[in-house]
Amino acid sequence: MTHFSIDFPQISLAFTEMGTGENILLCASGYKQNKTVFTQLFDIVPKGWKILAFDQAMHGESKWENKNMSFDTAFFSLLWQKLVARYPKSKWHLMGFSMGGKTAMMLEKTAPIKIHQMFFIAPAGVITHPLTHFFSYHFWGSRIFTFFLKKPNLILPLIDFLHKRKLMRPFSYRFIKAQFEPKENRDYMLKFVPIYRNFHFNFEKYAQLLSQKNIEIHVLWGENDEVLPIKQAYYLKKHLPKAKLTILPAQKHNIIETDKMLVSNWLQQILATYE
Repeated sequence: MTHFSIDFPQISLAFTEMGTGENILLCASGYKQNKTVFTQLFDIVPKGWKILAFDQAMHGESKWENKNMSFDTAFFSLLWQKLVARYPKSKWHLMGFSMGGKTAMMLEKTAPIKIHQMFFIAPAGVITHPLTHFFSYHFWGSRIFTFFLKKPNLILPLIDFLHKRKLMRPFSYRFIKAQFEPKENRDYMLKFVPIYRNFHFNFEKYAQLLSQKNIEIHVLWGENDEVLPIKQAYYLKKHLPKAKLTILPAQKHNIIETDKMLVSNWLQQILATYE
């Protein structure tokens, strides 16, 4: 196992490399996770493979102090230049869990070389709630969100009101409360929002382009996913009909941590049969 960083001005992305093969599986994890969720899936890396996992902006050991650059397709294009230079003869495959699934899609969009396979575990970006899109990526929406992060007492009573009248999903209520109540979480989000301001795309348009490419797509989803409900898996399958969808009965969203052996077995069986 090797640890290294890929650096840009005031930016450093932390990577871990496992295995010696020429097939590289580039992995991106979920929100507030780090690269170990992928390295822990492998006691032994399958022959012919190299696992390359990285911490995204504001995650794990990565550092992002550049206020003039956001975590988006423009940055991914720059990242690919350094990755391809470091591994010039490799075949590339992409994997992402939750938020990292969206990262994997954006990495594929910007890849200067052929991507052979994509692995998604309950990926974000398939269906984005209109309010999430507004407060995260819209010019004025993000500013309103930032305002409430600085003045949480103006929004928390409204959240409690909606929750008591069952006008908000229980998970959404818990998530919003977790972001707005602790000061350290508000401070994190105040930095997170501008860095991820361009971290979005239209999935339907992207799926049209992706379906025209000869990329093998594997998707894993928990039947009882409370974060990204199972209907999103069927929506993905509708727009990417050639994708191989596996649904795990009774499993929830964070299966990569709670049931890592199931995820490991699913992944390693596919890697072992790749030619």
